[in-house]
Amino acid sequence: MTTLRDPWDRAFRRPDRRPMYTWGMEKIRKPAAWTKPLDIKSSRHFVEPFDWLHDETIRELNIMAPVQSGKSLISDVATCYWRANAPGHHLSLLQDDEIAKQYAESRGMAILKDVDDILVQLSHDRSKTRNQEIIFLDGHRYVMWGPALNNLQTFGYRYVTADELWKWKPGTLKEAKGRLSAYVKMGLDKLLCISQGGMENDDWDYQFQSGEIRLWHIKCESCGHMMYPHFSGIRQDGSRWGIRFDAQRLKDDPKKFDIPKAIESRRFECEKCGHGHIDSPRTRASWNLTGEYRAEGQAVATRKSHRWPVWIDSEWGQFVKEFLESKSKLADGQTEDMTAFIQKRLAEPASEDRLHSSSMTFKRESYSIETRVTGDLVVMTVDRQSEGVYWVMVRVWTRSPVTSRRLIYKQCIAESDLAAVADEFKVSTITVKGDQGKWSRVMKAVYVDSRYDTRGDDGVYRMCADHGWCAVMGDHRRFWKHSWDQRKADGTLIKHRQERPHSEWVRVDPGQGTAKAGMKSAVRAIFCSNIYRDRLQSIMERGEWIEPKDNVNADEETEYERQMTSERRVPKMDKFTKEKYMHWVCHNGNNHAADCAKMQMFAATTCGLL
Repeated sequence: MTTLRDPWDRAFRRPDRRPMYTWGMEKIRKPAAWTKPLDIKSSRHFVEPFDWLHDETIRELNIMAPVQSGKSLISDVATCYWRANAPGHHLSLLQDDEIAKQYAESRGMAILKDVDDILVQLSHDRSKTRNQEIIFLDGHRYVMWGPALNNLQTFGYRYVTADELWKWKPGTLKEAKGRLSAYVKMGLDKLLCISQGGMENDDWDYQFQSGEIRLWHIKCESCGHMMYPHFSGIRQDGSRWGIRFDAQRLKDDPKKFDIPKAIESRRFECEKCGHGHIDSPRTRASWNLTGEYRAEGQAVATRKSHRWPVWIDSEWGQFVKEFLESKSKLADGQTEDMTAFIQKRLAEPASEDRLHSSSMTFKRESYSIETRVTGDLVVMTVDRQSEGVYWVMVRVWTRSPVTSRRLIYKQCIAESDLAAVADEFKVSTITVKGDQGKWSRVMKAVYVDSRYDTRGDDGVYRMCADHGWCAVMGDHRRFWKHSWDQRKADGTLIKHRQERPHSEWVRVDPGQGTAKAGMKSAVRAIFCSNIYRDRLQSIMERGEWIEPKDNVNADEETEYERQMTSERRVPKMDKFTKEKYMHWVCHNGNNHAADCAKMQMFAATTCGLL
């Protein structure tokens, strides 16, 4: 029975200042929409986000987390707590109006009405309690809408919760934050953003990066090292750590993997000591007990951003399966599944660079620059730009076992600089043959891209002729016909015909069409850029393409990796044979290191090392 004292007690009772999760576990009964009740002991990564939501000095909290990992549960508890203990106008925004309507009917409004401290605040006037809107007895409004522009006008709110921002249109988040303006002046505003990962540099990514980024770290059971549980991390030496497995390709379909064997061999390797953690409830319980958030980047007093991956409290087998299936499709140019894996499982923003950089592994070792002395072939490749700038790569190759180690990658601005690099690293001397072996010439193993400025006094052909270098050029053409005659001991003449992914060496005249025609000549060959890029990918996957580990400049290495990973594989059809194949393309033009690397592969192949 309601007495006259009840409304008096409700009006003047003290707010419940217990931790938000403690209040939620007591006050909120398990709704049907929740897959499990709130249990903070088994989900300690919820504690800090709840504490920040309870802290009045924190104005914005961003949570980028996997799907079905408890993000909405945090929002539900916070909504109920604020309504019961710190009431104010509240705007809850979901990805669209239809989803907002369904969520309000099945979960959002039901949870509010299920809390006794909120139930008594509902008006007896049924028109004040609608499907997506409640006007409480104190006059405060709670609404649950989609992020349409007409829903973000007129009214101001103390609380705004934004859900699944990865689907929002550009500029919508700014409009939503504008609804807090009146409370910003009073220092009472609170913005909660929760979503899976979106796309790099979208509004959601910028919002997350604007806060102090705090990542959930786990503790190695062997050495005690604290680390963020990456699915696939890379150590300084280029080796991988994280969730590891034996990914063997199927013999009948090399693009696909033996998934059952990969799942059976799954383990989590420590970043520091390499200890393999078993996929078991005990491991996940240990991570939950000893884990903690650690800040990354600059501290921000009023804005916090949290992230955790899905496998900290789930079995890993299904994620290994999803990753390998996505990787197989990525090899065919289908990016949708890998994008979804990054966004929904890793809870990170996807991008073109992110999709493809994971397929290129740089093995790193400690070795001296004098390694070239023990190599079988020292090759220098030069990528010339239209503005007269040169990117130079020098690598030393060994035949048994086959390895390629980078000695230098730098930018030069003059021909004399190129000659100095060639002399410093003592590039090898090779013999090239042309016209079915009818002529040969001794050259230095310096391969210069001849796509730009080939002829003339400042052209590539003249430079190659003067220094004894080789002019080369990548092309979209896939094969060239090679023919040669072989005479047996009995005098029989056999004519050989073969298609190869490069042309024969030919002699070219730097002064063709001028008064200097016929004075000197250079040698040139054309190769299939796409096929040699595939071969580059293969030796990288086998760990034969090695980069230096020590004494490297961080900025230069970042630029090198950016240039090496700038090419993408897309499906293409041969216009003559109608055969479909995967073609490497670069959308930003910054693939100079990759071009140098393809010339290195061409050099090693034509010199007989590969």
